[in-house]
Amino acid sequence: MSQRTDLLKQALNDDIYYPPQMKHIDRGILGDGFYPGASGTTNITFPVGKVMLVGRDFGTMDYYERLCGNPPRSETALTWRHTKKIYLEIFDSADVWCTNYLMGVRVNGSAKGNVAPSMDPQSWLRYEATCWDFFLKQVELQKPALIIIFGDDNQIDLSRASRIGSPLKAIPFADGEGSLCDHMFQLKSGPHTARIHFLKHPHSAIGPANAAAVRAQAIFANKQFHRIAH
Repeated sequence: MSQRTDLLKQALNDDIYYPPQMKHIDRGILGDGFYPGASGTTNITFPVGKVMLVGRDFGTMDYYERLCGNPPRSETALTWRHTKKIYLEIFDSADVWCTNYLMGVRVNGSAKGNVAPSMDPQSWLRYEATCWDFFLKQVELQKPALIIIFGDDNQIDLSRASRIGSPLKAIPFADGEGSLCDHMFQLKSGPHTARIHFLKHPHSAIGPANAAAVRAQAIFANKQFHRIAH
């Protein structure tokens, strides 16, 4: 399950600047969960050309260390539980790789909220820039047809002109809207175009109404995936 992500191992360690607030981790969780804490896929075959789900960051060191090693344990956080219950039920779980934009784990504090304000501006800029470069390596590894990016903080960072930057089209939903674009990534292996959706973070699926809103977005994204993948 982790053989494909072994190709990212050196870059994950060497190419990312980890500020004091963040610490390098690499798939110490042997059960299911988001990369880089776990392998990010529930399937033996890595889902090349399929779907990438992108969370913010993995959470805290304390949470990660409690789940590491044998016997194999899966993630327990709300983000993973809601992702599994909604996205991995609506999509074929074999088609999905669950990863994060910001690598590492938070050394202290809570997993809630944006980690960026805890860093001085220069450290944040350097860290985020190296995470962007690593994100391109993730895209190159998977060549996903569809990338679903969760949450407002990710959208703020990744919709900038120096990142994805393609014009966004609003997606109206009953409780608000998401957005999408088609973006051509310039990768070392050549250009790769993916459909990108910016959608609600699965953590927000608390209570029937919020869960229904997240599910509606997942259903829409799944229809889009089958439209562009076939």
